[in-house]
Amino acid sequence: MKIKKNWAHILLYVSAYLGAIPFALIGGFLFLYCKDPDIKSPLRTALTIFLTFVAADALHLILTDIFSAAGIYTVSFWFGFVLDIARITIYAVFAVIAFSQNQTEYYTFPASQQE
Repeated sequence: MKIKKNWAHILLYVSAYLGAIPFALIGGFLFLYCKDPDIKSPLRTALTIFLTFVAADALHLILTDIFSAAGIYTVSFWFGFVLDIARITIYAVFAVIAFSQNQTEYYTFPASQQE
């Protein structure tokens, strides 16, 4: 099986945006079965972005509890809104960068598991 490198990177960033399960499936597949060493850099970048937003979501959850106990709901709303806009923007920028590379090289995956 073959896939263009830029489309694999786009798929990686989109799966990281969608959540933990799609990112674990697609990122794990690319990590385990792709023999090309060029895959490590976009995997590391996508994982770093993903974990950064996981930490930001945890902070948002803590701040939501604090602000709702204090009766200040608008701060929590705006923090969540800015976090969502930042998430969409960052993943879109990285996907567009991957798309604009327009590579003609392919990642190849083994057809069978005979190693």
